[in-house]
Amino acid sequence: MLTVALVAAPLHAETLADALAKAYQSNPELEAQRARTRASDEVVTQAKAQFGPQISASGSYVYAAERTNGVFGGERDGATHTYEVTLDQPLFTSGQLAANLNSAEAGRLASLEQLRFTEQNMIADVVIAYVAVQRDLAIYRVRTQIAQLLDEQFATTSERLRLRDVTISDLEQTDNRRQVALAQAREALASLQGSAANYRRLVGNYPTDLAPLPMPPELPGLQPLYALAEQHSPQILASRYNELASRETLALRRAERGPVISGTASAQRSPLSQFSDLSRSQAFFVGVSVRMPLYTGGALTSRVREARELNEADIFDVEQARRSVRSTIGARWAQAEAATSATPIYENSILAAQRALEGVRRQEQAGTRTSRDVLIATNDLLESRVAAIGSAANGYAATVLALAEAGLLDVAQFGADVAPYDPLAYDPALSDLAGLPLRPLVDPLDSLVLDDGRDMPDVVEENDGTYASPPVGANGQTMPSAVIPNPHISEDPSAPATVPQGPSYQP
Repeated sequence: MLTVALVAAPLHAETLADALAKAYQSNPELEAQRARTRASDEVVTQAKAQFGPQISASGSYVYAAERTNGVFGGERDGATHTYEVTLDQPLFTSGQLAANLNSAEAGRLASLEQLRFTEQNMIADVVIAYVAVQRDLAIYRVRTQIAQLLDEQFATTSERLRLRDVTISDLEQTDNRRQVALAQAREALASLQGSAANYRRLVGNYPTDLAPLPMPPELPGLQPLYALAEQHSPQILASRYNELASRETLALRRAERGPVISGTASAQRSPLSQFSDLSRSQAFFVGVSVRMPLYTGGALTSRVREARELNEADIFDVEQARRSVRSTIGARWAQAEAATSATPIYENSILAAQRALEGVRRQEQAGTRTSRDVLIATNDLLESRVAAIGSAANGYAATVLALAEAGLLDVAQFGADVAPYDPLAYDPALSDLAGLPLRPLVDPLDSLVLDDGRDMPDVVEENDGTYASPPVGANGQTMPSAVIPNPHISEDPSAPATVPQGPSYQP
């Protein structure tokens, strides 16, 4: 998309594909989210397991000793063992188990989208860090070049002052520009060091020699990009799955007020006397139990209302996520398009500045221009280069960020040869067996009576129009439609200036 090369290609350079491959395989934030996604798989397994029988066993060993006084007194002692095995099988839960399973599965889908969101951010962050290092390195070189040229100009002006060809003011002006250029070079070096530190945080190592950036993935038009985001944006999809999970939680809270039918069985073996294990009693019980809350002081009804309000909040969060994604996409898309259109303008500006500098130097040698004119022309050229570098970097980053917001980035788009992580490959042990043998029967029966009992709130969706540029006046200036005051400048010119107070950054 952008053709401005930020840094020349060195030998054996680290490529963007290399950086992405390292980050994709070892970035700690990405690894942490992958672990959370696998944990959500286990939550689904646990929800399935609740459909199956719950079997427990207990046992005890007791030693007893007794001494009595009197005519028939005496002593006796002995050890006894007691064993019991119980089984509880849900048969009908008014939809509680089905809603719990549905909520767990929706949460797992939301976790998968959160993983995609983390991957999209990781790819974008690495690309932007790579761009930032190249941008700051190029700017540092330009700033250093400016300082070196002004050093040379200062030496030349000093010699001309000695020959009485210039004034002391010319020398001081040159020195002023030289000192400013030196300070800007040091600031550019600090920015480069900060970008390198951020690169190491994401990739795991400091950047060495970086290869030129590849062409970014193609950026669709704004309206098609909006449509793609509706289908692929992890933020939008995750919000939808979160709403589905809270909807199932509402159904679960409603089901908690209904009856629960379970089959029970138990087997016991216990001694007849606490002092002897020789005589034992053995018993086996089988039955069906029904449990239903009749009065809870309003707790269950309150939990239903709470779940309904939380679900309503999630419904609005879906639209909020949609608006946020579209807003970010629109801003990034505009930045990318602006950089694309600005690239040839900056290239022409650099060529014009180069020609102007050559002409001013010839005129200085002929005595029709001063050293001050040469300084201005030189500064104009180098500042045009800095602006072109910044515009190219910003455009590349904006393109990547727009695609990331729409959920369309992939490491393979930048040539990274790495096996993609497949979250569906994780298979919790015995997941398919969880809840057997009656889950295929209990789950459909429970699902028949599910009721989320929700009333959909009125959600106002933002329109799909595009922003029209404001009209331009006959003199080429934009015609303002409103006056926006500066909050930090008093409208009264005689009023004292105010400085916003707050914590300051201390490096």
